[in-house]
Amino acid sequence: MPEPDPRIAEALQWFSWASGDLVGARADLENDDLPVRLAAVRAQQAAENALKAALICADVDVAKVHNLNGLRNALPPEWSIHQSHTDLSELSDAFLTRYPDKAFEIPRTDAERLVEEAAAVCSSLIIDAARLAGLEPNAVTSQ
Repeated sequence: MPEPDPRIAEALQWFSWASGDLVGARADLENDDLPVRLAAVRAQQAAENALKAALICADVDVAKVHNLNGLRNALPPEWSIHQSHTDLSELSDAFLTRYPDKAFEIPRTDAERLVEEAAAVCSSLIIDAARLAGLEPNAVTSQ
């Protein structure tokens, strides 16, 4: 049996973290005792981790940045996220709510929308990563 590709193994770990961030974002929304900004931050983190996983799959150097558009733009053009999510600015900006001097109020409906956008970004990237790695999408998410 051939050795597993370490690049794919690393990407699967990043996708697993992205999945956990999405679970956390949804749980944050369900807990009325928590500020909704936490869900938005976790949504951004989920998308960021999934983008970094995709970059690893594509054998592209992963920059230590939080700009989702920049990360998306570093992916090769065959990744469908270029068409399905042409502007990730609002989701990317949710990261700023982590810092008191940059924080802004996020209405619950906006946080809910950001969580769903992050889920769609993750799903798109998982499907493409699985296709390019020759895996089933559920093999990517079950790690």
